[in-house]
Amino acid sequence: MPRSGSSPKPFGDPFAPGPFAFADADRLDGILQAAGFADVDILDETSEVVVPEDRIGDMVSGVCRMGAVRVQLEHFTDPDVQHGIVRAVGDDLLARVVDGEIRLGSAAWAVRATA
Repeated sequence: MPRSGSSPKPFGDPFAPGPFAFADADRLDGILQAAGFADVDILDETSEVVVPEDRIGDMVSGVCRMGAVRVQLEHFTDPDVQHGIVRAVGDDLLARVVDGEIRLGSAAWAVRATA
């Protein structure tokens, strides 16, 4: 991947607002209890995301709008470098295609609590 003379930016504060702000179950439990919720039950829900090969472009667009890829696209302002990052993401996803689809793990919390 081309670089513009500086190193990739560290991912940053894992507790900053964003899609991974509540990734730590203990932190989430503490926030809910501090907000007055009781009987907090956090269930780890995992599944597999299946994306057809012809939708990889949509997947690349989504990946580039969040997490570490978005941080790097904001950090490297040179359009050639940004294009290289997006191309690298697409190439990585294409390398994962098996039988015309990509299968990736997905995880989320299902939370129940009493107010």
